Amino acid sequence: MESGNNMKKGCFILGIILLLAACSLNELGTSFYAGQEVNLSSSLIYSDNPQKSKQRISGKDNGDNIDLTWDKGDQILVTVGDQSSVFTLLAGEGTNNAIFKGIMPADGHHFHVSYPIDYTNEILTNQVYTANGFGKRLMRMSSKIAGTLDNGFVLSEDNAVLGLELQGDVNVNKIVLTNNDNQKTYTLDCSANVVNTEEPTLFYIVVPAGTWTKGFTIEVYNSKGVVIEQRNKTNAVEFVAGQAMMMPKVELYEGIIVNANGITFKMIKVEGNNYNYLIGQTEVTRALWKAVTGKGNIASNIPIDNVTTGECQQFIHQLNQLTGLSFRFPTNKEWLYAAKGGPHQEDFLYSGSNNIDEVGWYNGNTTTGTQPVATLKPNALGIYDMTGNVWEWVTQTNSSKYQYWGGSYAFNAEQCLLSKAKGTASNSNHTGSIGLRLVLDNRE
Repeated sequence: MESGNNMKKGCFILGIILLLAACSLNELGTSFYAGQEVNLSSSLIYSDNPQKSKQRISGKDNGDNIDLTWDKGDQILVTVGDQSSVFTLLAGEGTNNAIFKGIMPADGHHFHVSYPIDYTNEILTNQVYTANGFGKRLMRMSSKIAGTLDNGFVLSEDNAVLGLELQGDVNVNKIVLTNNDNQKTYTLDCSANVVNTEEPTLFYIVVPAGTWTKGFTIEVYNSKGVVIEQRNKTNAVEFVAGQAMMMPKVELYEGIIVNANGITFKMIKVEGNNYNYLIGQTEVTRALWKAVTGKGNIASNIPIDNVTTGECQQFIHQLNQLTGLSFRFPTNKEWLYAAKGGPHQEDFLYSGSNNIDEVGWYNGNTTTGTQPVATLKPNALGIYDMTGNVWEWVTQTNSSKYQYWGGSYAFNAEQCLLSKAKGTASNSNHTGSIGLRLVLDNRE
């Protein structure tokens, strides 16, 4: 066991959300019903190819060959359809061959098991680990190959844990958690063994127990030490001693986070087919526009619209002065390549789907105008709203002429197709539903 950054380090692997065959009290393969008391053997919870989620609390990585050793008080969540119930360890404490007892929540033939809780909840969820006792391992483990492992981390009476699940083909160097009350930071350093998150990976940060009245900020750094993801929770959060608080799952996409007068936005890296640039994960918002220009009465997460190319050029000029970077309009070819998923090149009618309602705001699903960015499904690159919401200014490749692409909330689905371009426009044109998405050459 190693220590660093005032926290104990280690790693462990848990199985999550496995599709199981039907199970009853004494038989496998029969139906079950709501209210039926069922004993589940841990041998049924694992299959030959269990869907596992790597879990890390340090730079160590012991591979995928780790199974749980169950402790007194451990629980699993059994879900049938949209109904769930908690099953508690009945026998097998300290072994891999455990029995869990509980009541089936609904009639059915199949169920899912989550251990120790569903990590994809939309709200923060507490996991209680006090059954192991303070000063002991948070979770004990054993390996099929290496035998008993002894590299968990110690949780004292004054400490709690923040858990964060990340997934995406990104190499994570470190994660920094900042207390918004006092700006004190807690770092999970993976630099000794950078973690690739192509598989879902759980990261844990030990923090002092207590209430953080202004919440916290999480920054994820890639292997080059660049912040590629940021999460900010501004309301009060209580860290309870002996408990782990799980954040919702975060999809990671390679890029950079840019700060402009306190407003942050993400640029997504686009490569392949002789392209190498970064493009805005979202359309420029009213909040960013106001932070840069000082203009606008409403600073919100709604995309700026009703702006001319001239106004956008002035905004870009001021943004470049503010950040020291060289943002610009995308060309029509860059815009379309990114909208289709970059190197993934999805052959969809819209950016990320053949169903416009999944990815874009248009006159068939909104009657109230522009909508907050990033509220629908992104495309394969993690880019939002390249279909609908607002049209986006682009420059024609090798030309000084402008076009606007992607459709908007005021138009029908056909006019939001990726194959459609609205046409050219002069710098003085003022339109009701045209906004902007930024591009940055990757050499920046």
